[in-house]
Amino acid sequence: EAAIGRTYAVNTAGSIAGVALAGLVLLPWLGLRALLGLGATLDLALGLLLLARTRPAPVRAWGLAATSAVVLLLALSAPAWNPAVLTSGVYRTGRTLTELPEVLYYADGRSATIGVHRGADSLYVLTTNGKPDASLTARWLRATREELAPAPITQQDESTQMLTALISGAYARSGKNDLDGLRAAVIGHGSGISGHFLLVDTAFAQVTTIEIEPRVLDASRIYYPANGRVFDDPRSHLVIGDAKSYFARAGESYDLILSEPSNPWVSGTASLFTTEFYDRVASHLRRGGVFGQWIQLYETNDSLIASVLAAVHQSFSDYRAYLVGSTDLMVVAVSDGMLPSPDWGLLESPDLARELRHIPPLRPQHLEGLQVFTREEMSPLLQGWPTPNSDFRPVLDLGAERARFMRGTAAGVLGLATDPFRIGPALGQWAMERPQVAEVPIRSLAPQRRRRNAALAADAIRSLATLQSDTLRGIPKLVQENMARLLAPPPTAEDRRWGEWARDFLALDAVVGAGTSGDPVSSFYQVVEEAASSGNPPAWVPHLLAFHRGVQSWDWPAAAGAAHGLLDLGGGAGEETPGVAWRPPEALADYPLDRFLDGAYVAAIRTGDGSLVEKLTTRVLPAVDRDAGDLRFLLLAAHARGLTSTPP
Repeated sequence: EAAIGRTYAVNTAGSIAGVALAGLVLLPWLGLRALLGLGATLDLALGLLLLARTRPAPVRAWGLAATSAVVLLLALSAPAWNPAVLTSGVYRTGRTLTELPEVLYYADGRSATIGVHRGADSLYVLTTNGKPDASLTARWLRATREELAPAPITQQDESTQMLTALISGAYARSGKNDLDGLRAAVIGHGSGISGHFLLVDTAFAQVTTIEIEPRVLDASRIYYPANGRVFDDPRSHLVIGDAKSYFARAGESYDLILSEPSNPWVSGTASLFTTEFYDRVASHLRRGGVFGQWIQLYETNDSLIASVLAAVHQSFSDYRAYLVGSTDLMVVAVSDGMLPSPDWGLLESPDLARELRHIPPLRPQHLEGLQVFTREEMSPLLQGWPTPNSDFRPVLDLGAERARFMRGTAAGVLGLATDPFRIGPALGQWAMERPQVAEVPIRSLAPQRRRRNAALAADAIRSLATLQSDTLRGIPKLVQENMARLLAPPPTAEDRRWGEWARDFLALDAVVGAGTSGDPVSSFYQVVEEAASSGNPPAWVPHLLAFHRGVQSWDWPAAAGAAHGLLDLGGGAGEETPGVAWRPPEALADYPLDRFLDGAYVAAIRTGDGSLVEKLTTRVLPAVDRDAGDLRFLLLAAHARGLTSTPP
């Protein structure tokens, strides 16, 4: 027994020493290929040593030794590994690259393999174990960006890295009397762009960046000078270490803590989205301090995102969410009291203007238009959410890898930000006014594109002094063509062309109202209603127009009444069999039912109309192509709870 105990003890000690030596010292020093070769050499040496101790026949011993030497020589003389292949991330896509990018940096770190490559599109991508974690176009890397004509941002990562800093920083500086002594901490360095833009703001006296992998800092220097302040500014402090450990031992407090870890399916990352971590972070916020959390909406699903939002809801007293990338969300939260209004003063800074001189001017209305929801709208859903993500109930850690493999998307959360009808503002009654300028500094964000189109369409429609076709010259093509057809409705109620007329109306209504809430273009609906009444329309047309006008103008009684009218005129409305889907009138066969469902549900909630909730739940919902766990419906159902005896 003593011999067995000693064997186990030596084996355990050797394993610990081997892992520590290989992972923390030899891997960063030698690299993966050389370390594997060294390990194979040691294995062969041990084998030969044991073979010699057994004293086999000399010929056999020499034969085994020669064979081992040949195998080792072949391994060491094999062609070098191609770093472009090693960092291609084929495990995520299941596809090999047809054209390998140019590798600018490759290194095996103690926690990950880090690479930077440049593709044919001049996109510089920083990867961690083959997964892209940051990217920038070549325009950002030019030291003299004054020579570049301003052009909108079209790449998702660029807007995410910049806006997380600008939006969270605007909340951190709001209401502060001392605007030259703020302290910020950034979890995850990535490209260094977020830290760089925080340092543009002179209100921050210190910005501490916590990065677990030293090689990331080395690799990100390729993005210089776009991230130059992180390396050059004396207010910048770089800390190598784990974020959980850092906040567990650190005694500092901050005005802003911005968390930008990698995707939750990456090993160890999900623990940065738990109630325990949020409680720890909240304890390090100064009075009025702000926490910012970047949440990826790709390679996940609504249920997992809801578990993270429920954790935020449990740990923070108030929060708001913004769309900062085409599939990226950022939550800004405070642990005590209410979030103040953001201070957008930095947008007027000459320093920021110099940093962003290669894109059109960024104005407060561009950022305000990216707000998705607030705590008030989410409370009915998240207050009773059964499984907030935590260390003891690691919902995210257990489900993230499967969601990545299934290539999921949090479609419901994303829809709250990108659908033509915005559920969040309508439930919370916070209006999103139409922008006064048509320029789009960030074209990769759907709300900005749609708000621009809405502004152009609204201006065009308001310019219609008369109904004469010659007044349509110079107006955007979509508005011009659709309005021309809307002004010439079919002559009789039986004419099947009313369906085409309705499609033109719905298309233009979606453009005019997209990205805004509670800000109708009254002249548009007035002109369309007058044109329709001149053509002896079918019975469903007035209900259709009244419903969409009511939804866009937040006239909820009118919208609810029109929704009842449409439901009573559609097919299947009088059937008693549960689950039989409602069918719109025949001429409206392709009516967007999801859009109708969302608008009618909010109208029912705002008016307390339980009968409308019942109709929508039993007749319309079965016909809508949405998953049962879609966050949009779960949110609406939570708000409608108590209005009907039938559980939504």
